[in-house]
Amino acid sequence: MTAGLAEAARDYRWLLDRGYPERGSIKLVGDRLRLSAPERLSLYRGVTSSSAARARAAKLLRSIEGRFLVLDAYNALFLCANRLAGRFVFIADDRFLRDSGGAHGRVTDPTRFERAMQLVADAVAAARPALVVAAFDSPVPHSAGHARAFGEALAARGVATETELAKSADFAVKTACSLDGAVAGTGDSALIDATSEV
Repeated sequence: MTAGLAEAARDYRWLLDRGYPERGSIKLVGDRLRLSAPERLSLYRGVTSSSAARARAAKLLRSIEGRFLVLDAYNALFLCANRLAGRFVFIADDRFLRDSGGAHGRVTDPTRFERAMQLVADAVAAARPALVVAAFDSPVPHSAGHARAFGEALAARGVATETELAKSADFAVKTACSLDGAVAGTGDSALIDATSEV
């Protein structure tokens, strides 16, 4: 983290702790310190109010072995693909892993995305959940193919898997977790706030 970004994080957190709105605070701090767009995105994704950070961190499980995992699939896959592309990845205030890459539902390098899929499948298999439901956003181009390939990657590693195409994967994850008591697999702040265990 650069000195400018570290200073921006302190200032931004100070504003959030006092109830100032996120967007206005990002603009104020970002403009004052001349932050780039990726730095502003890192600030937005990585820094939150102290109370929100504590509440989210308290939901983070040490192990999901034997649990029912509902995975926000593109959230995990794009994070991994962004890291493979050399983009900044960091542990946020709330202890969740996030990145500064804005993929916006576009797979720009299919080979890299396939590699990310294999790496995420490895990580999920190593966590040994009892069952995985991987929720994919259907509006993303080629989502049906991504869901099929990811399901096959998990199945090849001996993981009991179902994939789901949904207009909103966030809604699908939230619904499954509230009905079935499943663990949410996501770094999305809104989803973390809406679920009890991550």
